[in-house]
This record gives sequence, structure tokens and C-alpha cells, in this order.
Amino acid sequence: MAKADETRLRAVVDAIDAATLSQTDLAESAGISRDSLYQYRMAARRPTPDTVRRIVKALKRQRQAIDRAIEKLGKLGV
Repeated sequence: MAKADETRLRAVVDAIDAATLSQTDLAESAGISRDSLYQYRMAARRPTPDTVRRIVKALKRQRQAIDRAIEKLGKLGV
């Protein structure tokens, strides 16, 4: 495989990884337990305002990672 093709493939894999966020990953990034996140999602519990802020920050970080991956793909002409 040519170097340019390897670079494009790695960029695509990085973009897929950036776009794939499990509930476990989100909970860890937000500093809460996966069980708590599941309970919030199922409306079994209500998160505190601070917890909501931490979840939003984690999602923003994820969005930034996706944006960087897309930008990299664009620079590679993909």
C-alpha cells in the first residue's frame, strides 16, 4: 500500500474512532459512573446541574475530536 493510501486509511480510522463514543466512554469522560449515565438516559434519576455541565463538556470534547478528524480528512482530499 502506498504511503498516501496508508495516511488516508489511518485518517478514516481515526475519524471513525472519534465518532464512536460508547456510554462507558462518555461516563468516564464526564467523571460519572456508566450506571448513573444509564439511569439518567432512562429517566430513572435526574442529574444535578453540575453533572449536566460535565456531560455537556464531555460531548463538546468529543465533537471537537470529530471536527479535527474531519478537517484532517479534508486536507488529505478525502
